[in-house]
Amino acid sequence: MGRFKGEISGNGKAFVHFQSLRFNPDLSEMSMQYYGNVDATLQSNLELKPVDLGHIFFCFSDYDKRVSSDIDISIPESVSKISITSAREGENLLLHIKPDDILYNASIQPSPLHSLLWILNFRYNVLSVFY
Repeated sequence: MGRFKGEISGNGKAFVHFQSLRFNPDLSEMSMQYYGNVDATLQSNLELKPVDLGHIFFCFSDYDKRVSSDIDISIPESVSKISITSAREGENLLLHIKPDDILYNASIQPSPLHSLLWILNFRYNVLSVFY
């Protein structure tokens, strides 16, 4: 039907500010107060090259589109706990570290997949095959 090629790359910056790090007396738990954000740009590229019957069933001609998307992630100020346990395995000391969930808000504008496929004209509606 054809060939498909996609590429994604990006760059950005991340900032996390730790306001405090505290261990409990037996060192089995650490609490940290923090906030931060991530700002990045994502470059996406999609190429579709129909071959043989792909021209009939998929799309008429080659399709190539590049999209730039902005990613924004904010980490609101919060306090998380990290539990720390240890185990000895022979001569090795193993530390098991389990952090609490980290809350964040994320957005990506525009959506790369939606933008890449927005203008693509398919030969037939895919759903019409089932009716």
